[in-house]
Amino acid sequence: MRLDGLPPELNARKLFGRIDQQMRAVTEGSVVDTRPAMNEMLYLLGRSHSVSERVEQIKQLYALDRYLPEIAALPAGEVAQVLANMHEQFRLAEESWEFCTQGDAAACNKFVENITHLVAQSEKLDHNTLQPLTKQIQSMSVQVSDPERARLIAMEMAMSLFVIG
Repeated sequence: MRLDGLPPELNARKLFGRIDQQMRAVTEGSVVDTRPAMNEMLYLLGRSHSVSERVEQIKQLYALDRYLPEIAALPAGEVAQVLANMHEQFRLAEESWEFCTQGDAAACNKFVENITHLVAQSEKLDHNTLQPLTKQIQSMSVQVSDPERARLIAMEMAMSLFVIG
């Protein structure tokens, strides 16, 4: 809450009040069922934006993005614009990838840059839409800063497609 990661429609203050009451009860020696407050806290974290590493770790530990996908905050027209921007970034990344696999080191760096922009665009969409795919591509892209490595990866991919097909 301190880092402004909660959407304004979520009222965390009520939860904080209940947690405060539970802490008082525990200090007075009462037995308190903390599960409802814990579940509500997890719900708030699941609906929040990942504003810190700790929040992201909790979301991953409890698989909150899987159970509580973020509601798209963008209107349909803006979603279409983000998708159009992503399409263009992907086209540029493909172009850079082709040159990268042909030995152009600058194109390899451009490919990584294009993928970084692609991931940034995907962050504007629902977490379960394209983010897992773009983040996976980004994690692979760090391996292709060297044109020779990129060429080997491209050959491995082509062989995999040949075997599957």
